[in-house]
Amino acid sequence: MVETEFFNLYWERSEFISFGSLPGCHCYYAFEDFITHQSGTILLPPSPNWFLCDSVDCRSEDGLMVTASFKSIVVYHVTPDERLPKILKMIPYNNKKVLVVRLCPNASDPDFGHSVASSGEGGEVKVHNLHNGTVTSHHNHHQDSSVNGVCWGSVGGETVVVSVGGGGRMVVWQPKFGVHQMFTFKQFKDISLVEVNPKSPSQAVLAADRNIALVSLKDGKVLTMLQGHDYTVYCMKWYPGEEGSSSSSSPFTEEAFVTNSRAEAMMNTGKRTHKPMSNEGDKKDNWRSNNNNNSHDATQSTGPFLASSDYGRNVLVWDLSAKKFVTKFNVPFSTSGYKKQPVGKDKGVEKQHIPLAWHNTQLLSSTIRGELLNWTLWPGSAKYKTLHHLHTRVLYTIHVIGDQAITTGQDRYFRGYDLSIGSHSFSLPTLGGFATSLSFCPQDANRLAIGSQENSLRVLNFGGEIPLQTLTVWQKIKGKIYTLSWHPEHEGRLLFGTASGQVGWTDTANGHISSFAYYHQKSVYKVEWAPPVCPQNLDKLDSWCAYSFGDKEIVIRSPSDLMADPVSWRSLLPESVSAKAPKDITEFSFSPDYKFLAVGALDGQVVVYRCSDLALMVTIMVVRKSIQHLLWQPTAPQNPPYILAVGSNEHKIYIFHLDTILNGNVEGEVLTQAAGELCGHESRVVWLAWSPHNTGTLASASYDHTIQLWDTNTGKPLVNYGGHTSRVFRVEFSPLDPDLMYSFAEENCVHTWRPSLQSHKTPSDGNAVLKNYKKEHEAATTSTLSEDSLPLQEAKEKKGDGNSSKDEVRSATCVNVNSSSNSSISSEVGGSKKAAFKSFFPKFHSVATRKKSFHHLTIMNMLAKQQAEGQQGTEKRGQEGVTSSSEEDLEEENELEKGCEDEATTKERITEVSEKYKCLLEKDVEMASPDSFSYMLNMYGSLEQMDSLLAEEIQVHESKGNVSHAGLMHCWRGSLDEHITSAARHKKLTPFLVAAAPHVSFKLGQVACEAYAEQLVEEGDVIAGATHLVIVNKIKEAVDILTRHKYFREAYTVARCRLGYDDELRATVIKKWVSCSIYDGNYDLAATLQLSEGWLQEAARTLSRRVDPGSLFVAGQLYQAAGRGELAQAMGTAALREAALRQEITRIEPFLAHMPELSWFRAIFCCLQVLLHVLRKADKQTIFSYLIESDQDIEEVENREEHKDKLSKMKKQDGTGSYGVAMADARGSGKDERSNDNKKSTDNKPCELGETEKQQGDSTQTPQQQVEKNEGENGHQGIVKENSPGTDDAKPCERNGEGGGSSILEAAAEELETVVERVRREWKAQGITQDQHDDIYKAVTANFSTQQLPTSLKQLWLMVSVAMTEMLLSPSPSHSHKHLHTALNHVQAWGKADQALHLTHLLLPKGTQDLSSLGPAFVSKDGTVLPCIKTLLWLYHVSELSLLNSHVQGEGFWSAVRAEGDQGMESVEELTEAISTKLGFQATSTKTLEKSNIDVSDEKINGATSDSVQELGTGDMETAKETNGVGETSNTNNLQEEAVEVTHIEDTDTTASSTAPSKDFKLPQSKMDLLVALHSCLNGLKSQQQECQEQPHVEASSGFSNPKKFLQEIVDKLRSEGSCSENELLSLLDL
Repeated sequence: MVETEFFNLYWERSEFISFGSLPGCHCYYAFEDFITHQSGTILLPPSPNWFLCDSVDCRSEDGLMVTASFKSIVVYHVTPDERLPKILKMIPYNNKKVLVVRLCPNASDPDFGHSVASSGEGGEVKVHNLHNGTVTSHHNHHQDSSVNGVCWGSVGGETVVVSVGGGGRMVVWQPKFGVHQMFTFKQFKDISLVEVNPKSPSQAVLAADRNIALVSLKDGKVLTMLQGHDYTVYCMKWYPGEEGSSSSSSPFTEEAFVTNSRAEAMMNTGKRTHKPMSNEGDKKDNWRSNNNNNSHDATQSTGPFLASSDYGRNVLVWDLSAKKFVTKFNVPFSTSGYKKQPVGKDKGVEKQHIPLAWHNTQLLSSTIRGELLNWTLWPGSAKYKTLHHLHTRVLYTIHVIGDQAITTGQDRYFRGYDLSIGSHSFSLPTLGGFATSLSFCPQDANRLAIGSQENSLRVLNFGGEIPLQTLTVWQKIKGKIYTLSWHPEHEGRLLFGTASGQVGWTDTANGHISSFAYYHQKSVYKVEWAPPVCPQNLDKLDSWCAYSFGDKEIVIRSPSDLMADPVSWRSLLPESVSAKAPKDITEFSFSPDYKFLAVGALDGQVVVYRCSDLALMVTIMVVRKSIQHLLWQPTAPQNPPYILAVGSNEHKIYIFHLDTILNGNVEGEVLTQAAGELCGHESRVVWLAWSPHNTGTLASASYDHTIQLWDTNTGKPLVNYGGHTSRVFRVEFSPLDPDLMYSFAEENCVHTWRPSLQSHKTPSDGNAVLKNYKKEHEAATTSTLSEDSLPLQEAKEKKGDGNSSKDEVRSATCVNVNSSSNSSISSEVGGSKKAAFKSFFPKFHSVATRKKSFHHLTIMNMLAKQQAEGQQGTEKRGQEGVTSSSEEDLEEENELEKGCEDEATTKERITEVSEKYKCLLEKDVEMASPDSFSYMLNMYGSLEQMDSLLAEEIQVHESKGNVSHAGLMHCWRGSLDEHITSAARHKKLTPFLVAAAPHVSFKLGQVACEAYAEQLVEEGDVIAGATHLVIVNKIKEAVDILTRHKYFREAYTVARCRLGYDDELRATVIKKWVSCSIYDGNYDLAATLQLSEGWLQEAARTLSRRVDPGSLFVAGQLYQAAGRGELAQAMGTAALREAALRQEITRIEPFLAHMPELSWFRAIFCCLQVLLHVLRKADKQTIFSYLIESDQDIEEVENREEHKDKLSKMKKQDGTGSYGVAMADARGSGKDERSNDNKKSTDNKPCELGETEKQQGDSTQTPQQQVEKNEGENGHQGIVKENSPGTDDAKPCERNGEGGGSSILEAAAEELETVVERVRREWKAQGITQDQHDDIYKAVTANFSTQQLPTSLKQLWLMVSVAMTEMLLSPSPSHSHKHLHTALNHVQAWGKADQALHLTHLLLPKGTQDLSSLGPAFVSKDGTVLPCIKTLLWLYHVSELSLLNSHVQGEGFWSAVRAEGDQGMESVEELTEAISTKLGFQATSTKTLEKSNIDVSDEKINGATSDSVQELGTGDMETAKETNGVGETSNTNNLQEEAVEVTHIEDTDTTASSTAPSKDFKLPQSKMDLLVALHSCLNGLKSQQQECQEQPHVEASSGFSNPKKFLQEIVDKLRSEGSCSENELLSLLDL
């Protein structure tokens, strides 16, 4: 594998993060050259894991430090120059907790100097590459038992990794070759620690319970057993010797004391703790010393020495050369006089962690109170000195790098202490759980509050002398802190809410906690300080109140009375507003001036209230999913613009400008259109943050693992940060530095980063790397190369081969990592699928499983039925409190009679309603029969209808032999006795029927049924279990079981049939059914259920969450029936907008007929219809004309197409027309390429903006089909067409697909009109008068936003239609100019030249010299050119030039040019001179034409002449006629003769008429056509620049700002093809 491919495969993984390079690497490869480091840093890193002395490791050689932090390995660099350790890497650990980490002790090792060994949950040992985070080697030889310790060693000169764990196992593993040896020590049950002797790396000490053993790594022999601890060993550290000393030294002071033996030390324990022991008094009692004449002096011994501690606070220093400990002492509880509370007998012995470390000859330890001690050792005794008490809780690790002692403990701090000068060097707080909230103090911007899942909050001070000076508050906080809010006026008061429902505040000056007495039942998701709302309705008033949101409710608390009950905001709402308030609240936010309150709901609705009286100001119905965050743009309180940003479960961010509504005090407004939409995130957006420095800059945090910065003024993305490895929860701007951001995700760290250093613009830019990696990851080979896959002999041979390259080793390791991942993926994918559930309602299921239009019509039928029966709202289907049985029977009969209708009447009503709303049907969907609708309605009808439905379902089950299902339904229906009798008669009894028939006694049968029901539910047969409960009249329990397991239809049936009088139970089932249906996205079913209960408004709100026109229309009708006219109009507007956006033209007129109050939309509809008609007409032709025949009815386009097809067939049969000749030639030898091209031009179906249908003869396409585009194509859409080699473009007379001359004469005689004229005429035909223009203009501008960017071709032309409608309706010329600019900006934003050409030529169909088609508002009185006209003219010519460039770059054009050959040079020269004279540039010489290889055949001359006539316009007719005469003598093609006649006719008509002819656009098919088109286009640009003196303002990003680029590409192409001389090319460049 190539080196770059190897590295790129791994560093691009999003899970691994690199913030910098490793210092002083000695690897074979320059790894850091292949690593891209993240442009961010970690402010708060994750905490090392507790209770482990090996969770941190350091290396003094290069200052590296690694930590085992939850499920990742964090790499630090500690230097004396930096005040804080720098975080370099974060390495993921496969979603498992890391327990032990160990750096390779030799940084200069070329193989493993950049590696770290680790072990975690699961018993696997891994070696990671610190540069790129990859697992270079791993093994699982501990057989899934725990791994407690890992260390590096050496055997035979080869680096090994030693690991110990459960079962007394020790594994010695060579990661370089995958060779291992496993030793089992039967005397040890569990080995907890391992430390390799640095002086002799082939030996290691093991700790097992209270014992320490020195073993050999070569053969696993126990060399020495060290016994002396009374508790389990916690930590062991080898004495490294004095720094700078080459020879071995002793950690003891040089005093002549004979060291006590182990027995003497035990005997003298407690007698002399801090004084050296006497040598003479105890010598006679020393039996070991008496038996050994060579008494051991520890001060003269060369060791090696080992220090160990246990859970009893005992520390022993061992001299392994003497095989005994030489000093033993006990660490005090505390050096500050703290006395530990006595431990009860029932609590056992508490583990007391005492970590150890060596610094020169001094031994460092800690107390259980977090104090750091420095011990001076004597043989047999020791004394300590307290260095610091910076920690507040027990320490777990102590490490020394140089002269710095680094400690970590239970208080989750890294503390640095400089031992050389005795001062505190740094303090770094860490996080044990991921953060949950961020908030900067408004009075002191240097203070940042961070809440976390550790039941604590931290306040960081960036302005102190000590970096990251932190206040941690955790006492009296009950639960994870989810939200924080600083007091706006009271400095240091911080409000918080927890997961347990607690709400309180803390004073950051002293850390005091004040908690409210009232707790929420569930988590508190947001708290905020604000003045009281509706102060006139509150008894006790505080200037600032605490608002908290939890339990789907917002409550108000008084800070002055902690014991008072909170006030619900719903209780303060006026009666007129209370019914409209959202029920499922998810978010709230106060405006910056605290005058308005925005509330978000689960269904996406946002409601804005006025705080003074809680009047409903605005209802926003744009978002379709749950609201996550509402944020007002911060501004000056005196004049706020009231801009609201909304983040939700959608991937979009919505911006709403509410200043007009809120400042105008207009109540009850409904918004269905956002002022702006920010699109780019790939998952839900959960947090927003406005920049306090740059107005309009917004940051958003998303579940797509990224943070995005937006410019809300333009809607463009600015910067994307992808440094997080999981879902991002928060982002905040620094109040002091405009180029600094703070963020955190679902990981135990807080990031800081600078937007100016980021390289990605959008989330897709960063995630594209991850997607490519996943593709390679899935396609990788499944073969594995694990360390034990090679035989031991093969591994030894490989080891002995000195020529084996390290590239092969790394490549093999790479395959191993991929294969292991693939195996896990395949195991997850290869699961068995769950069998589909068989419905208990087969007939109903077959009826209900139709498209959504069927459900829409069912809802309308149900609505019509309820209105006919006079049922408004929720009606009771049974009466309560009736005592007489006769009265009950009479009431039931009356209810049945009321609910039942005659069958014929029902079908008649269903047929009428279905026909009335047939516009809801999708394409190619037939109307369902009235019986299907009636059967569907029976489920939600009367009891008699439900009974008939069940009877039919039972009959279906019995016909299919499904006896068990039929029996269950009999039980639901209440006819079980008949079924049991029938089953007994036919010998078809089942266990269910047997259990239902209590043979012994009723009580026994009841108990048996209940027990059997419970058993069936536990076994998974929920239906049978619930039915057993129904047998014994446990109806509510059965319904509860069914609803809990989501068998809602069955639960509803049971509740209706068995407890029909219990409306509350039925309503509960319906509510749960509705909630589940909405969660599953089945909004149609949910709305049907809601309507069946009479909940009109809820049904409408549910359907409004869909975005298709049919659903929105039905939602509007439901709102209308519920009396919510304003919401009905909002939904109707949304339905019309979606139908227009999807170009479902046939639906708009029926919708408007049902909603006359929205008749203003007819203006947009007419404009859109005209535009689509002209676009389709233009795209069907080779020459693009944008004038409309005045007598043509747009709605009868399809009829005219059918007429043209019939006319073409008649001419084909006669053989007189050129079309028939062309078809005959095409079916023959195929030599006549021009006829073949004519066939192609004529035989095509109506196209969808340039696309050609594959089948012929289909004239039933709708306009929206003809305008559909294949979005996302490269290049231009709909205009650039490459012909096959040898073909020519069609004649101008053939552009309508008709070959006969008579038809062309008829078309030429018709009167033409512009698009603007046709739109005005259509308005007049629709009854839109001049007096209505102002009202329609206000309605259009209020419901359509101009700040959006088009995302599809359909949306582009809808937005253009809206802009043109506003332009034509605008009351003043300035507004007209503005809307023209808007239309042009839409096309520029789309960036495709073909659509720009369509729009500009639609607006100027008679050429750039005639602006009358736009209307008098665009003609300046003083003769100056308006800015919008400048932009229009510029786009007019540049779009033509761009399309010519695309056409020239295609191969089809050059195939046609090469087919022309070198004929008739003289004729071409004459033609060129004539055209040049008209266009105003110097004629090209004959030699130049010869070099250009121009085909000068008579046919080409005549064709070029005809095309040139169309291109030049009225003023160039005479030249065209003269040129045409040259070629007519040798032309034998009837079609070309007709073209000449048409030319003369057009010339005569245009001379007599005052109306200028159409300025058509034609794609050239010869070089002469190209030169003519280029000179015409360039002269237009040149003349415009001369008139305007400057280039108009055109967006640089649109691609239309630089026409020189297009011209240069054309010239380069002509030069590369060699078909033009340099004089011709220079003439083009001069223009």
